Amino acid sequence: MQGGKGMQLFKGILEGCNQSGKSSIMAELERLFTECVSVTVHGYYHPAVVASYEGKLWEMVEYGRTKMESLLPVFEAAEHEEVLMLRLHLTDIVYLKLFHGIDTEHDELEEYLNSIGVCLIVLDVDDDELHRRMEERRILGKTGNWDKDLKSIFRKRDAYREAFASSRMKKKLLLNTTGKSAEQNAQAILEWFRTLG
Repeated sequence: MQGGKGMQLFKGILEGCNQSGKSSIMAELERLFTECVSVTVHGYYHPAVVASYEGKLWEMVEYGRTKMESLLPVFEAAEHEEVLMLRLHLTDIVYLKLFHGIDTEHDELEEYLNSIGVCLIVLDVDDDELHRRMEERRILGKTGNWDKDLKSIFRKRDAYREAFASSRMKKKLLLNTTGKSAEQNAQAILEWFRTLG
């Protein structure tokens, strides 16, 4: 599934709330792009980071920004491979706003990403489907601290929608994953990407 000579290689950031299908769709994209460079970012302002910056939130914000910016060179360094990044700046925006009351923007980062043709895909999901997926995880015993409260997941999902709407990314897609398999959603992403020319 690699791009042929003269074909544009897929370079994309996959974002979305918990239970939107990020991990399964990312795995399917990795399967399709067998030689891709794949980066998964965890650890957005986890308790240890927050504790180390107690009373110095803006220093914490700068730490997060520096960490994000350190990942950007992979998009250009991988000249001959697709690049998939699971989470980047939209998660930063959402988490800072929801959990720390800080509004932040990443205009310069998005300007850079636009200049090198990176795509932004935000995975969305309907209320009923979110509820169903959470209940399924609960039955399987796969719950975590982040998914005990359905309203908080709705707030997070809505915050991703707002961040998507505000994003200045030129190549961006809001993809509703409700009722579709990871394979179908990955194919929808690829079909959208092919329309970009």
